[in-house]
Amino acid sequence: MWGYQPHFRINCQTQAESLFDLLDRGLEPKVSLIGFLQSNRTDRHSICVDPESLEEIIPNLNDLNSKAKEILTNHFDKNTFYTGPGVQEKKDKQLLAEVNRLALEEILNNLNTANQSISFVSNVLTISDYQFYVILELNRFVYESHIHLKKRDSEQRFKLRLSLIECAVECYLHEIKKNFKETRDDEFFDLEIPRSDELLRDAATNFIYTISWAGRNGMGLHGLVETCNKISQAKYESEEVNGTILVAKEGHSDIDLLVQIKEPFSIRDHRKTRKLLEQANGNLHVITNAFKVLGLGELKPTYDPSTESVFIIKFTGLHCWDVMHCDHILMQMRYGIPQFAQESIDKNKFAVDARRIFSGIKTEQVENLFQLSIAITKVNKGAMLIISRDAANEAMRLKNRAIVLNPFKLKEELLLPLASIDGGILIDESGLCYANGLILDGIVGHRGDSSRGSRYNSAITYQEFFELKKATMIVVVSEDGMVDLIPGLMPQIEHSDIITVIEILEEIKNNGYSESYSFDEAMHWLQNHNFYLTPEECKRINELNDSISEKFKGDSVRIIYEHFSPHTDMNNSYYFENKTDD
Repeated sequence: MWGYQPHFRINCQTQAESLFDLLDRGLEPKVSLIGFLQSNRTDRHSICVDPESLEEIIPNLNDLNSKAKEILTNHFDKNTFYTGPGVQEKKDKQLLAEVNRLALEEILNNLNTANQSISFVSNVLTISDYQFYVILELNRFVYESHIHLKKRDSEQRFKLRLSLIECAVECYLHEIKKNFKETRDDEFFDLEIPRSDELLRDAATNFIYTISWAGRNGMGLHGLVETCNKISQAKYESEEVNGTILVAKEGHSDIDLLVQIKEPFSIRDHRKTRKLLEQANGNLHVITNAFKVLGLGELKPTYDPSTESVFIIKFTGLHCWDVMHCDHILMQMRYGIPQFAQESIDKNKFAVDARRIFSGIKTEQVENLFQLSIAITKVNKGAMLIISRDAANEAMRLKNRAIVLNPFKLKEELLLPLASIDGGILIDESGLCYANGLILDGIVGHRGDSSRGSRYNSAITYQEFFELKKATMIVVVSEDGMVDLIPGLMPQIEHSDIITVIEILEEIKNNGYSESYSFDEAMHWLQNHNFYLTPEECKRINELNDSISEKFKGDSVRIIYEHFSPHTDMNNSYYFENKTDD
């Protein structure tokens, strides 16, 4: 379509990774371009895709027009008429562009069923003789694993969003469209879109419109995010805010308004609202229609969750509040940054790492260790849970640095009192507790973080010194609430994937191109997997990089890649055993 389209796509890819990694790294965003020729030129392809590996889908795009006509037939706006000079023509053009976008999105998602991804298509952009779309692809399983509302509001023409992640997708594609400027084929274009945290704030604002509209008062539609942020910052008699605001329409049949304010005041009066929150506790909420604060009340057990007409905003401390529906957290706001509700320890990573560290561990033991690990994160001050296969011997070796106990099965309810003193709690993989108040030893190695405290660094020192001798996993809870799982193992990958990408570089070196990936795509993949490269692979990749870069150095614009070097912590355990290549 134009000379710099690979650079544009890679820029879009980088922006997508930056944004969606903030929400969930498992989303694994992939960006592609699909363009359609709008003229009768014979020197151009009628359909262009980038990357070229998508060429196999081109035959499926021939049905785009018929699919668009089908969608138009049933579209809500098909029979809507507008007055004013030129308005109808403008709206008809917009509708045609929208049904084409929806048709492309449907075709791609039908193709994506097999590879478990979900695609989102931008509004149309124009360059040279092409109309093209930016395609954002996310991991379908991870996308759908997050909570989404289900009810679209048919009473209003404006769109209500169903989740934070849906809003993040919309904000990303909107900014791509908004900041794209048509350029000549020989001009380089760089995206200048807001930072990822700013995009997330915009996404949160859009999602909160759905919560505000539950109050069915147009005056309260805007400003709820700002109001909640101000409330969460306000202290009352030196105490941080805790309490809940219930958002619903005035007179909702499932709300029991126990204390009614005679003259309801604006929820934007955050000081008064904050004061009223002191009286809200347990099942008693501050009731609002998102515009006026109506009083204090309770949600009746007769509420039907499928109506999605009542939402709760729960304040949990300074700069912290959650948006909830029926005990499900839809979004958390932490110090001005929206995020998904997450356990302090990722369960899947914990289970995978536990099996890698403690070979042969049973599933029920992994589950028990995870529950104990989650329980210790609830300690208000710092704490450590040390899980060692050699716990019995370690308790005796370090008896002068611990309170040694007769082994007993550790229960969650005993964690808090045991963690009330300095030092760690020592257990084995079966959950037997051997000591508490344990002070770790070890010789300082090359790992550590001077920005972190003594508890974290002592755990790092111990694990690094003994990792080859004693199978150990340590859960560190810092006083600031940060939780670390040590060792922080990188995920395992297929070694054959690295070999494949190196072979692609060999192909590019020999032929000048590859059907699978471009040079930039291959190098970008290797940069993201730099940790897993062996010294021999680093050497070969650097040689190929130099050779290919020399071959294409006459290009007007190209990316210069630094040489790779092996990671000191890398070993064969980071490859799947049954897929490891020698």
